[in-house]
Amino acid sequence: MIATLYGSFLECTPTSLLVEVQGVGYYVNITLKTYSAIQTIDEGKLYIHHHFAKDQPQCLWGFSEIIERTIFRQLLDVNGIGPNSARMILSYINPDDLRQAILSDNVRLLQSIKGIGGKTAQRMVLELKDKITKTTTLQSTSNNNIRDETLLALVSLGFARAAVEKALIQVQSKVTEQNSVEEWIRYGLQYLAP
Repeated sequence: MIATLYGSFLECTPTSLLVEVQGVGYYVNITLKTYSAIQTIDEGKLYIHHHFAKDQPQCLWGFSEIIERTIFRQLLDVNGIGPNSARMILSYINPDDLRQAILSDNVRLLQSIKGIGGKTAQRMVLELKDKITKTTTLQSTSNNNIRDETLLALVSLGFARAAVEKALIQVQSKVTEQNSVEEWIRYGLQYLAP
């Protein structure tokens, strides 16, 4: 599974991007927020959600920030929201405002998003409030280094924060900041799920 891509940004549109990585071009779907962040740069890093569905071909969804990818994935867990709806939501409202709307039960704001009806908006609040609270708490204490990204990812997978922090103490003896987040997560999982 592809987790990040770093390469040249070619053929950038408000909904898609061609990323060339060592001579290979990847077609990546993006949100308007990501488009705004990358439209003036020639190369960079995208956080990728590699989407698999039974009745659809595989596709890549790219985000300029890890928190946007995290919320995208949380939206996919809501019954009735697929990748295109999640993109519409994140293109209409920035991640911070979306989190605030969910935490404050602002169903009216969620319903104002194209394609989101009353029932879906209520499901979003009901199913995401606890997840958003966890993510917000972790985000506020994070300084976006690899250790903190790993902590956020493992807690998002359902592990207790205290257990993850203990595991990361062990992981730090095996890896450095030069290792990728994926390597940190792999080592962390060895301690959390032996």
